[in-house]
Amino acid sequence: MFPHNIVLDGEIACVDPATGNSDFKAVMTRIQAKKMDKITALAGTLPSTFVNFNVLQYNGYFTDRRQRKRTPDSLSR
Repeated sequence: MFPHNIVLDGEIACVDPATGNSDFKAVMTRIQAKKMDKITALAGTLPSTFVNFNVLQYNGYFTDRRQRKRTPDSLSR
């Protein structure tokens, strides 16, 4: 959890550890799972992560184009 009010732009990705490539089909499999036991099983076999592209708003203020590419952690420095 971030210590400030923040709005991020990004997407959920399942990354193949062997290649480092994002697997869209794996993401769709995760999204379409409805039952908790299936979701839990897929979390172990198809782990997902949030990939941040931009910081759109930070601490109530919209960021400019330069700031958007910064990581959320670096904004507090």
